[in-house]
Amino acid sequence: MSCLTREIVWWTTNLFPDYEVSNSSEVRRTGKLVALKQNKQSRVNIRKLSYFSYRLLAMAAIPIPKKYKSYTFEMLDVDHIDGNHLNNNIENLQWISRSDHSRKTTQQTKDTRNSGGPAKSKPVVVTGASQNALFSIGHIFESGTAAATAIGCGSSASISQATRKKSYWVTDGSKQNRYKFEYYEKCDLVGEVWSDPCTGAPSKYKGMRVSNKGRIQRPNGVKTIGTRCTLMKYRSISVTGKSMLIHVVIYEMTFGPIPYGYVVDHFDGISLDESGCHRNYIEDLTLKTQSENSQASCDHRGLGVRIVIVCAPPTNKWPVGTEFTIKGIAQQLKISRGAVHLANRRSKESHFSFGVPMAKGYKFKIRKATADDSPLNK
Repeated sequence: MSCLTREIVWWTTNLFPDYEVSNSSEVRRTGKLVALKQNKQSRVNIRKLSYFSYRLLAMAAIPIPKKYKSYTFEMLDVDHIDGNHLNNNIENLQWISRSDHSRKTTQQTKDTRNSGGPAKSKPVVVTGASQNALFSIGHIFESGTAAATAIGCGSSASISQATRKKSYWVTDGSKQNRYKFEYYEKCDLVGEVWSDPCTGAPSKYKGMRVSNKGRIQRPNGVKTIGTRCTLMKYRSISVTGKSMLIHVVIYEMTFGPIPYGYVVDHFDGISLDESGCHRNYIEDLTLKTQSENSQASCDHRGLGVRIVIVCAPPTNKWPVGTEFTIKGIAQQLKISRGAVHLANRRSKESHFSFGVPMAKGYKFKIRKATADDSPLNK
């Protein structure tokens, strides 16, 4: 087996004659390597000041291009050609103006989004909670900002710090409860099992993995529940540049291609996640014909579930025992259907309430309808 060894070349830095920088952005002083601080980029401390090691290399070994001949080093940025800020080899560095650098970064962000890469706002999940906390372990927020707003901690900066330090606790607005957070795309959920696509799965899913908890792991290792579709209870994901409903992807990766004339149906149509979307667990998915799926949708809207009033104020519009469908109560209170499910899931008692003026003093409970129940129009 042959082994190619990269030749190391050293240059004296422009700012400090007693320091040298190599073609891989290593720094040494009088022949002794200086420790670099590795975060998202490599830094080195010299005489109580911090410098990017790759910038020292560019200043020492890379001439300014002709199109920037009127610029000085201080007016230019050092760009990583492949976009990887940890690849500090001299072949990957170039001088670039700040305006050109900004345009390139913006375009790379767009390309990442269009290819199905991770969005800037990352979902976070509760990984630790005090005994009487409102949100339990496993609760998912769409972003750090959403989590900060929900628990009342004031700023998403503390949520971000908690995702970096596993021992860090975030205190809520009441100063009585504490939480730990982690990025949803990095951690595994309780009881989550990952598997490769089944033998008969389409080839476009090569390199992806599927979870029994309704998530997909991309070839780059990012775990996602997909992006919520506008005005729908479904989530989508980009596969080979094409947007697909994630429950279809999960079914095909688990059981194989969907036969002609069939669609993927959510077996339990009322199982929604915290954002009001179908949760897409594998056990919730089944195949049905188009007519069967349409009938099931009608059942979920009519006979599937009932909202029952169990407590009413003295001056009540609806007496105790009044029943509504999910759609009916949402229309009466002028809220979303997802908010109805969310109120039920957040309640730690057998009943729940809504924080809207029209529902003041009322308490509700949810129950599945039976075959003996008649359809409701409200």
